[in-house]
Amino acid sequence: MSARPCAWRLGVRCARFSAIAAAAVLSVSWSALALAQSFPGKPIKVIVPIAIGGPPDIAARLVAQKMSEGLGQPLIVENRPGAGGTIGGLAAAKSAPDGYTLLVGSVTSLSLGPALFPHAGFDPVKMLAPVGLFNMTPSVIVIHSSIEAKTLQQFIALAKTKPGYFNYGGPTSASPPYISGAQFASIAGIDMVGVPFGDPARVVNAILNGDAHMVIETMGFLAAHIRAGKLRPLAVAGARRLPMLPDVPTTAEAGLPDFESGTWSGFAAPIGTPAAIVQRLNSEVHKVVAVKEIRDFFAQQGGEAYSGTPEEFGRLIASEAIKWAKYAAIAGVKPN
Repeated sequence: MSARPCAWRLGVRCARFSAIAAAAVLSVSWSALALAQSFPGKPIKVIVPIAIGGPPDIAARLVAQKMSEGLGQPLIVENRPGAGGTIGGLAAAKSAPDGYTLLVGSVTSLSLGPALFPHAGFDPVKMLAPVGLFNMTPSVIVIHSSIEAKTLQQFIALAKTKPGYFNYGGPTSASPPYISGAQFASIAGIDMVGVPFGDPARVVNAILNGDAHMVIETMGFLAAHIRAGKLRPLAVAGARRLPMLPDVPTTAEAGLPDFESGTWSGFAAPIGTPAAIVQRLNSEVHKVVAVKEIRDFFAQQGGEAYSGTPEEFGRLIASEAIKWAKYAAIAGVKPN
């Protein structure tokens, strides 16, 4: 007889506890909603960890400008290059986690740089909250038009007859084009020499002048010279052909299915940034990549405007870190 009242009283306690818990969750939800709706209340600083002027910097500024229109506050770009992007990355990661400092990260600053500059103390996986991608761009394998090879397989066959003769260029030995060149040579089974030329513009000038034979770079640096007939594209190092190069096969189609290279860009915030703010920023990224001007800009660079969830971006950062650390080891590039 006494068990029923006890069970009933326990049920009342459970019901009361559930009601209190539900009210607490609802309160937190409303607080998060209010936080997201009131954000931002002042300008947002956007750290771009590369030098001013190149296609990646131009892209970051264009996207930041469009985001500022949706957020109703200026997004002020600050360039902080150095140490493979880890200097700017660390500056962003150490900022207050309030949504008012963002990082425009790329394959260099979020995956390759931390692997090559571990003493910088920048760990994107542990120190950043991914917000969302806004661009993905494959690289293109190009050679000087004077080289007799017309296809990727012809170039590989030619290189095998001249071990150590052909070279590939990159800005530095710690840059994606340089490391991609080493990975390409390894997979193709050819002996090529890597040459660092200092910056992307010098790499392009080097191949135009015949000082470099091959470069693996994005179309933003190459398009004008391909159209002029000075450079010959052999393959797109991505999953799909490019609309601007419809007759150029992918590396898989050209017989090198294990090789892909390219870059991507996205926003990240300091770890601990409220989830409601991250989601607000992510929704603005989605809106921006749907704008025709943005989509056309990236298409002209040989890429595509792309977005996704913060979780998807986080998985990409982690997987790309493994991939590029492996590529760097093959290239013989040791951590600094």
